[in-house]
Amino acid sequence: MATIAMHASGRGGARSIAVALWRDPRFDTLRRRSAYMLRVLAAIAIALWLAAWLQLRNPQSAVTTVLIVANPSVGAIVSKSVWRIIGTLLGAAVAIAAFSAFGQTPWLFFATAALWVGLCCFASTVLRYFKAYGAVLSGYTLAIVAAPTFAEPDNVLISALSRLSVVVIGIIIAGAVFLLTTPQPRPGPLLARVRSLAAEAASLLELASEVPQDPAAWSARLAARRRALGAGVVAVDEQLEFLPAPDPRTAATLVRLRLACARLLGVVSGLGPIGRVAAWLVPFNAVGPDERTLTALVEQEALDRMRAALAVVADPTVAPAEANVALAEARAQFARLSERLSAETSRLHAAVAPGHVAELASDLRGLAVIDLLGLLLGRIEEVLGALDSQPPARSTRMPLRLRGFLDWRTALRNGVRGALVTLICAGFWYATEWPDGPNLLAYVVPAASLLATAPSAGHAAREFALGTAISAVASVVTVTTLLPQAVGYWQVWLAMSLMMAPFIWLQLDPRWVRISTGYLIFFSAQLGVQNPLHLNIEATLNSSLAYLLGSAMVMLVFAVLLPPNDLREGRRLTRLLQRSVEGCARSSSWSRARSGYHRGALWEHWHIQVIERLTQRAAGLPAALHNDLVDGATSSIILGRALLRLQELAPQLPAAPRDDVREALGLLRHLSRDPLGTARRVRALSLRMPLSVEGVTDEGATDDHESGVSHHVVAATLRQIADVLAAYPAFYDRAGPLQALFAEPRRVRLAHMLPAERAW
Repeated sequence: MATIAMHASGRGGARSIAVALWRDPRFDTLRRRSAYMLRVLAAIAIALWLAAWLQLRNPQSAVTTVLIVANPSVGAIVSKSVWRIIGTLLGAAVAIAAFSAFGQTPWLFFATAALWVGLCCFASTVLRYFKAYGAVLSGYTLAIVAAPTFAEPDNVLISALSRLSVVVIGIIIAGAVFLLTTPQPRPGPLLARVRSLAAEAASLLELASEVPQDPAAWSARLAARRRALGAGVVAVDEQLEFLPAPDPRTAATLVRLRLACARLLGVVSGLGPIGRVAAWLVPFNAVGPDERTLTALVEQEALDRMRAALAVVADPTVAPAEANVALAEARAQFARLSERLSAETSRLHAAVAPGHVAELASDLRGLAVIDLLGLLLGRIEEVLGALDSQPPARSTRMPLRLRGFLDWRTALRNGVRGALVTLICAGFWYATEWPDGPNLLAYVVPAASLLATAPSAGHAAREFALGTAISAVASVVTVTTLLPQAVGYWQVWLAMSLMMAPFIWLQLDPRWVRISTGYLIFFSAQLGVQNPLHLNIEATLNSSLAYLLGSAMVMLVFAVLLPPNDLREGRRLTRLLQRSVEGCARSSSWSRARSGYHRGALWEHWHIQVIERLTQRAAGLPAALHNDLVDGATSSIILGRALLRLQELAPQLPAAPRDDVREALGLLRHLSRDPLGTARRVRALSLRMPLSVEGVTDEGATDDHESGVSHHVVAATLRQIADVLAAYPAFYDRAGPLQALFAEPRRVRLAHMLPAERAW
């Protein structure tokens, strides 16, 4: 505030205070939302005036187009606009074809419309970003074009062309206004944002590696910070999706930022399991100096090295290159510590006695944990490498097309919902011959199509219906009180703006986005602004009644007839992750990628999408259970990485240990039958693995160097798999308490949900 006071002491004190307050970082949200609201209202003013001046039918559709296309990111507006035009063209073509074929047979036309809407809802669920929005437009353009002209079949072509013209006007005006008034986006701020996220990831990794004094509080704190970090990474990734690249240098920077976001998501996914497994480290200070084993010393040194490196990374002011040096040194030290443990393991093997089994298990556990810590450090190192101002000129890795998660079952469910609500409303219109039946279809088809893009359409339907109800009241108030007082176009625009401005403001708040969207889209449609303006309170009341009835129909289908079942979806996604891990052990499609790097990238990318959807479905569970469920799900990424490593190393092993690896993979193909039993047997194989190499030759290979791979690495990988399975047995047990909770949530005590075998 001292800066503000200094400004006030000079000339133009009031203006200086206003400028200082406006630039204050604490008012960033106010500044951003105000600018967005003013841009949207300006685009509405120009688009509505131009559509009315050209004497197009339904000029208010230009307002709806601006509201739908508007986005704080100029790149997002361009993407939205392109797919909106494509969707409108396709929907208009289908409307003309369907009307030409079934104009005299209403039920066939309604069945065709329902089928098309169902297909579009299906596609909008499967597709991502604004490609999904193109499918949405294809669906409800059919209803908007065909329904009003049902009584006059000869006008369907004119209606389609008018609709397309109004949409194009709204798109061009919205894009032009935002392009001319929005500062040219640069990747610089996003680079700083990703650097701060990397610092937060380093801080969280340091927290996750601690042995907590209060496990419950530690777990809650870790989960809350991890969720915040994940949300921040997803937000940056969405901004990158629509950031323009005017030159090759900027394009290369955006590619590096996307890579950094992908690696940060990998770090977020591993923070929960690393905390659970690192808790098994030997308590260094719990024993006297004379009782400290080599494993305890090595583990403590590894943690100290890691925390020292993370302290450098956690400082956002440190340059990425400098932080990367600290990480590289820590990982090099990890390699030396692993060699020390491997040498100790070899020494124990020289005298195979029962008394050395516990020490051998301790060594393998230390190797497994150090490997896991090194994996996450490597992820952060890759993030900082992507942020380096001078990255490598050319990557030596081959390009890879990432495989997305296609949720076919949810898409099919939304498709059936869209088709069913369309048939119900069309049947109601046909049976009652209600004059406002077209308005009923004009509501339910867009609403169903938009809801299909939501993570949970059933839950979003309630918020959407609330926004529609508010818009019905607001439209009646506007027509009866504000518009009769308006003289001239600009007063009409001002009256509309007064009713829309608060909800345009709320569109940037995630908590209000669906309510505000439902309000804005259907408020402008209910006003029915024409050129010249004719106020008809009866038509407005009938339109509002049709929209309220439509929202009730949507709620009936989405929340009653085909309601959301988060527990069932959670059970399905959990089984999907279980089968994916088992499939990886069977050498499924994951192992057919071009390289180990690509296999890991495929695994992480696909699983993170599944885990994100599972997290959304489990949002209503108790906090402790939600955290354990998400941790169990993210542990599947670590298991997959370990399995892929075993498949890559197995061919380089001698015959005896190679058979042990194959036996372990065979056990893991059915791990959901008995996760704890599988963990015990895999652990036993990890202890037997180094012993099976001694004195065994395979075509002349008598040592690790000749066989091409250290058997200690394979043994530690097996131990890592066993530890993760033992940490989350309930998640991987297809007949365990977690599946019982999803099936019968009221009969299971949460206190006994996720038992883990701590003692080996």
